[in-house]
Amino acid sequence: MHGWNAMSYREQLEAVKPLLQQLLAERFSLKIHTETHIADVYALVQTKGGAKLREVAQPPLSAGDEHTKNADAPAGGFKIVNNRLIARAVQIPNLLWFFTGRSGYDDAPGVNKTGLQGYYDFEMALPDFQDKAEFERQMKLQLGLQIERQKAPLTTVIIDQAEKPTPN
Repeated sequence: MHGWNAMSYREQLEAVKPLLQQLLAERFSLKIHTETHIADVYALVQTKGGAKLREVAQPPLSAGDEHTKNADAPAGGFKIVNNRLIARAVQIPNLLWFFTGRSGYDDAPGVNKTGLQGYYDFEMALPDFQDKAEFERQMKLQLGLQIERQKAPLTTVIIDQAEKPTPN
């Protein structure tokens, strides 16, 4: 693809998505449709005082080992050291996934309603993930974010047909 290395990760995903859909449709005779319905979600929102995250530049796509050498956390990722969460150049959907996957929020999907679109650095002293109330309190105090139970539209992919794959 022309300009692949110049694309952001999200742009690369969007470029590959139609190719993957075509491949699955051809190989597996896959037929799908989507439906949108209102469902319970955990919405990540900013507190009244706003988020306490430091916005940073998008990390270079070819950062690799050079960018993370001697780093306290990899670009675009998390690291836990001595009960301290360190995040470098993280986007909010990744933060939401990290929190909802570890903190007792697994009975409904997480939705980003912060309005934050960039890349962020932050550090947070981690309480016991089993203590949901303390986790929420620390998230508000340290990050200026909170998770609220809300209703929101969710799009679900429905598989109408799938067959054994065709031979290569």
